[in-house]
Amino acid sequence: MALKRVFAGFYTRYDGKPIFVVRVLKDIDTGESIVVCKDASFAKEDNEHYYLIRYTSFCEQVEVDSVLRDKYVRQTRHEIDEGTVREVYEDGFPEPKSKPFTYVDDEYAERAIRCSRTYYEYAKDICENYRMDLRRYKLIRERKQYIGVSNREAYQAMCEDLAFAQ
Repeated sequence: MALKRVFAGFYTRYDGKPIFVVRVLKDIDTGESIVVCKDASFAKEDNEHYYLIRYTSFCEQVEVDSVLRDKYVRQTRHEIDEGTVREVYEDGFPEPKSKPFTYVDDEYAERAIRCSRTYYEYAKDICENYRMDLRRYKLIRERKQYIGVSNREAYQAMCEDLAFAQ
């Protein structure tokens, strides 16, 4: 059975109980991964306890009404608020880290093709823009209009560059 990745955030147990995963740690003796979590209802009294669940147990499936379900399901639409982060941080755990957003160019943005001064710059330009050029090529073929290129010559040059990279 392939284990899923576990991220910090809100999860729901198969019986509907909400939990908040703080992080995944390793047992120093066995090297086994352990999930550190807390009851997700932070406003409740007497809710300062953290719980540990073996990673394999966290990722396994259980049978509910003769149907196999994931034991814990991540709630991606439930954003982690500042109060939750502050409470966990005050208890000695680091803040959950988000992956930084990487900007993806728009296919419709016009691109200057073959304007490099050296062959090295030209090769680098082809490699860096390959995926976006391929998306532009598919859009142009699909919609039968120039998208992201200025004219027929630029389109043909982009097609030649794509063929060369492939």
